[in-house]
Amino acid sequence: MQWTDSPDDLLHTYANTILTPHGGTHEQGFREAVTSVVAQYARDTGLCDDENIPGCTEVFQGLTAVVHVVIPDPTFAGPTTTCLDNPEVKAFVAKVVTERLSDWLTCHPAEAQTIVGHVVQAAAQVPAAIQQAVLDVLTEADEQQHPTYYGTTGMDVVRRSGLTAPQVRRALTALVADAKVCTSTYYGDDELDKNEIDPAWAYTFFVPRADA
Repeated sequence: MQWTDSPDDLLHTYANTILTPHGGTHEQGFREAVTSVVAQYARDTGLCDDENIPGCTEVFQGLTAVVHVVIPDPTFAGPTTTCLDNPEVKAFVAKVVTERLSDWLTCHPAEAQTIVGHVVQAAAQVPAAIQQAVLDVLTEADEQQHPTYYGTTGMDVVRRSGLTAPQVRRALTALVADAKVCTSTYYGDDELDKNEIDPAWAYTFFVPRADA
């Protein structure tokens, strides 16, 4: 695996030398492990705070990697061999990648600082596509408004968009700063996982500006 200056990732996966272009459990384990290790390293070294924890999108930006597993009885999703389906492979790959990548980052601090610093910088910059996805959610909700409509909460944007809480938080911050979105009424009585979302913005209503 190697990080490059490309904005896209390039990941090739194989099972018993069979190309699996649609990924599968080995790719899932790899992505989750790499994302978790890099994010943890960034936190532990002070390269990021809780507001800018990199997610999978930022961690894999520019990453080129090959994932190849050899297992006794590979099973595939569907009639073809394009997607590996062995559930035990995900945990195995995640365990190996977590151990090896953590050790490599620890033993190569200079390279680790460069790589993770690049990832953190990418996380701090909200991609236009993510901002647009958040704005689309707000616009759709605004078009379906009813007499008691006050906007869409940050928490609801997370649920509707499928994005992570940090991604939505950064996107909303950028959209408000660019005067494309404004805030509305605040409330704060519903249950909320405070380890995932900060209540200050999660319970704030957001609406797209008509003049944006």
